[in-house]
Amino acid sequence: MKGKIMDKIKIGIIGAGFWGKNHARVFNELKDVEIIAICDIIKERAIEIAKNYNIQYIFTDYKELLNNKEIDAISICTPSITHGEIALEAIKKQKDLFIEKPMTTKIEEAINLKNELLKNKNEIVLMVGFIERFNPVVQKAKELIDKGEIGNIILSYSRRIGAWPERIGDVGVIKDTAIHDIDLARFLFQEDPI
Repeated sequence: MKGKIMDKIKIGIIGAGFWGKNHARVFNELKDVEIIAICDIIKERAIEIAKNYNIQYIFTDYKELLNNKEIDAISICTPSITHGEIALEAIKKQKDLFIEKPMTTKIEEAINLKNELLKNKNEIVLMVGFIERFNPVVQKAKELIDKGEIGNIILSYSRRIGAWPERIGDVGVIKDTAIHDIDLARFLFQEDPI
């Protein structure tokens, strides 16, 4: 959306399951965003979210949602194995996108997305949902590390405590959950872990 002037960003959400509900709730709370479309292969799920947030368009085929010219950006909340295909189609339709992690399940798909973005001269925004980067505790830790106030860090340890997510992980625990911890290590220390 680089260079565009608009009142609100018009969002379409693809996937009305566990994460789609969360994305709809959060987007609804943002003053500069308007959710105008929802898509799910189970129409009743899409209808439920549409009613809760007064969403105008309901689709069961994501390609129909992508063809809607009113939509500026999309949020992909489908099973991980579908992310690459849907994101590639979205880029080709000139939609900015927010993809629930992992971005893709295969490196070849990620490379295809990168190449398609380059064809568009980086005019399209693609962001992956690494929400922990925006956690105030993480941001404070990053600030302290960057200022050198913590000292020379030689070890990072993380542990996930809590119930397994409501939805069924289709890519395993590393790509589904531990990916947050891997991302945080890279984010905090600005390098790959050894």
